[in-house]
Amino acid sequence: MANVQDKDDLIRFRDDILKQRREADGIHLPTFGSIDLWNIPFKSDLIKVCNQITADDDENGGLYRHGAPDDVVMKLIKLSIVWPYQVVQELVLACVRNKNQSRAIIPILNLLGNLCTFRKSSSGSSLLLTVLGDTVSMLLKCNDLLPNQQNIARFIRGCLSNQFTENHPIILTPNCLVPDQPTKMLLHLPDILNDFLLPPLTQFTRQPTAIDIQLIQFNLYLLDSFCQYKDDNDSGWQLVKTTHESDLPAVLYCSSETFVHCLTFIMNLREQDEKHGVRLQDWEAALNYIDKFTLIILYGQTAVPSQFRTLQQYFETSLTDFGWETQLLWYPLIRHRPLRVPAPFFRITGALNGIFEADIAESSAQQPTEGWRCLFRACKQSTELTDTLFQHQIQWEYNLLLLWKHPIENEILKDGLEHALHPGSSLSVSSEYPKLLNHFLHKLYDSFDFYPVLQDEQYYTDKSMLPIISRLSRHQGMRSYFVVLCIAQLLKPKQRVTEAKENNKPDLYYLSSLIKVIQDITHWGNISKDGQAPSYNKLKERLHQDTETDNASLEYYSYPLLNTEKLRSDRALAILTLYHLSSVDVDDTQLEVIQRLLMQIVEGLVDMESRQQFERMIQQQPKKRIANYKKRSKLNDSRCKKMRLQPILSNEEAALLTPVLLAQQAHAGLSQALGLHMCDSDDNDQDQKILYFL
Repeated sequence: MANVQDKDDLIRFRDDILKQRREADGIHLPTFGSIDLWNIPFKSDLIKVCNQITADDDENGGLYRHGAPDDVVMKLIKLSIVWPYQVVQELVLACVRNKNQSRAIIPILNLLGNLCTFRKSSSGSSLLLTVLGDTVSMLLKCNDLLPNQQNIARFIRGCLSNQFTENHPIILTPNCLVPDQPTKMLLHLPDILNDFLLPPLTQFTRQPTAIDIQLIQFNLYLLDSFCQYKDDNDSGWQLVKTTHESDLPAVLYCSSETFVHCLTFIMNLREQDEKHGVRLQDWEAALNYIDKFTLIILYGQTAVPSQFRTLQQYFETSLTDFGWETQLLWYPLIRHRPLRVPAPFFRITGALNGIFEADIAESSAQQPTEGWRCLFRACKQSTELTDTLFQHQIQWEYNLLLLWKHPIENEILKDGLEHALHPGSSLSVSSEYPKLLNHFLHKLYDSFDFYPVLQDEQYYTDKSMLPIISRLSRHQGMRSYFVVLCIAQLLKPKQRVTEAKENNKPDLYYLSSLIKVIQDITHWGNISKDGQAPSYNKLKERLHQDTETDNASLEYYSYPLLNTEKLRSDRALAILTLYHLSSVDVDDTQLEVIQRLLMQIVEGLVDMESRQQFERMIQQQPKKRIANYKKRSKLNDSRCKKMRLQPILSNEEAALLTPVLLAQQAHAGLSQALGLHMCDSDDNDQDQKILYFL
């Protein structure tokens, strides 16, 4: 063996030895049962060669992306003849312990022939899958599983990667790309789903206390990671179309009904007194997977419905064993049958042509707002249900009109949103917040003409808000402001005894999730991007194209241009959002969460990129242009235009923001960045810098 220098010959020799191992021989043992028979320093040699494998910190690829040193591969092949299990385990552990190490090691594993895919029998697990299972068990005993779950998930995804997964999530891998003989890939997706992930989940549903909850938490994390695009862009999920049976994701053929049941059981724990150690992030991972798995099942039922009748039967029968809210997790798959909802909910909406039916079992004591609370909880679970409700708006408009009020005085809306989202009354996860605060509120805004309501001055004690509000566009701008106003009401402290700071973690999660919804409304740091121009000539073209009547008599234009409704509306929304968030009464820890968004908004208002662009154009302006401008302007040439740099804040904007920003020392940096401390001479310096156009 020591004299063989050809890699392929060594691999064939090693594979022949592996094939001759008896089924009774333990896969964990060295070849021939003992390391002593080989008379080599196996462990020290293995550690030495593994230490030669290093990966850089570049996220775009590992050191051995295009091949590994031959001597490293040869040494590992020889060592794998002696003790195949130990070689694979040492390489796997290196990936577990070190971030990005999998990018260097996975290509090497592919060069070791059939080592990782070796199976003692046709029904047994591959060597790599066996090592993975043992490694997870070992980490579980040491409480090291969750701290290393990101590295483990990265390694498993790398072993499942193929040309398809370069641009798609692993969970969408088509069945036609899964080989019949699982020897061409390091890991086999059906093996991971059926043999690695599913058994612990199934055991948990049968006897939750009999299994370490950390294993369930890891499995949910791994499932969620299988659904991620590399660029974290979920839009591709809506674009995936499958019309042929061979294109259907392989996950559909991997015990789909059992996975559906396990995930439903875990989500249903939110409604139970005993949570069995399941955390918010675990429910969020499960919910994210359910959302994607629902789409996959819909693909399958559309393409070949006859193949998934058992799965459909589960949704029609077994799923009804769970509560109505838990059933809503799969609403796109059960919407063809009536959903039994609490009687208070039903009294608000009615049957809506057979969409709902009333559950006659009512509790004796109910809040007057219980029906609305049920409705908000339902819309938190399913955007499809929200769409259905507003599609049938005319049938329950007599109750819906109670929500057609300004957010400041809409107690039903505030109570319903708070009850559905606040940790004191629910266990909502961050991915559910946009379903209510984005999707539902948008539908509510579109159901009624809120535009004049939100402009009504009676609702604003600070009248300096009114001119800013008037700049919001009727549809997108005012609708986004409607969302901001609703969230601003939720950010006000609840009238309750303040808990000790160490117990404020749920409130912090609530605050962070609310702020995240506002953060996702727009790109706050780029609100003036469309008003910029890359050069003087491009800017000149835009000025000559500007035909708005209210700009025709302008003495000075301002840069960046705010010459469209959208640009003016986006800026007004930023000013108003900054005003509301700066007015929130929070402690120092909560302020840190809000401060990050405030800084993004201020960055967009200051718009340093535009200021640098304008300064460059001023410095490059020839004196001849200035002289020609003065000559032509005396002749009243309409093509002569002047431009100044847009002030960071207009007088109206400064009048609104100055009191709230200067009232809190914590906002001193923001007020300074916005120039609220700037003396008049600084403004005059900017006014002297004029860009001329002929």
